[in-house]
Amino acid sequence: MKSLAADIRKLMLDRIQGAPFSDLFAIVNSICANDEAPAALSTWTLGESARFLKLDLRGNITAAEDFVAVYDSETNLTWTRKPLECGAVPWKDAMTAAANYRLFGYSDWRAPTVKERVSIVDYGKVGPALYPEFDAGAASYEWTSAVDAEDPSDYAWYVGLRYGGVNRSYQTTHGNVRAVRAGQPLSLGI
Repeated sequence: MKSLAADIRKLMLDRIQGAPFSDLFAIVNSICANDEAPAALSTWTLGESARFLKLDLRGNITAAEDFVAVYDSETNLTWTRKPLECGAVPWKDAMTAAANYRLFGYSDWRAPTVKERVSIVDYGKVGPALYPEFDAGAASYEWTSAVDAEDPSDYAWYVGLRYGGVNRSYQTTHGNVRAVRAGQPLSLGI
């Protein structure tokens, strides 16, 4: 009987690995009488701060360090781990690069709003002011999708990576961009 229980637990953990975050806790709660996650689950599903899930190239939850995206359970947004490979480009080019980004078979990636981009700033850190699940690369600041209300044809808003401050700059200035999409791309697969 003990072997059967171990087999069932392993099967459930394998299925949980591909589950959307919203289903994850329901599954764990159904297999854990005391509402605590098994030790094996907590070691690979959550990032250093419990709100983030690391995702591999296929969109599966992973503990490996070669993850490519991060799901934020507080905002229900999925982010690229790093700024896009287009590098530092003018604002319009950054918006195009984000809109053309493809990952996990989804084409609804885009540049974040100011509010979205600030949600991944860790104000307890400096240079970069990002949660540890995110990589700043060589970027010094990242464009947002917001144009300046006073001068929308000339200025757009960005988030600085050193302290996490928000400011505006000429749209012709070169900056990086990180892509984001709403929701979690994973399916339960049961």
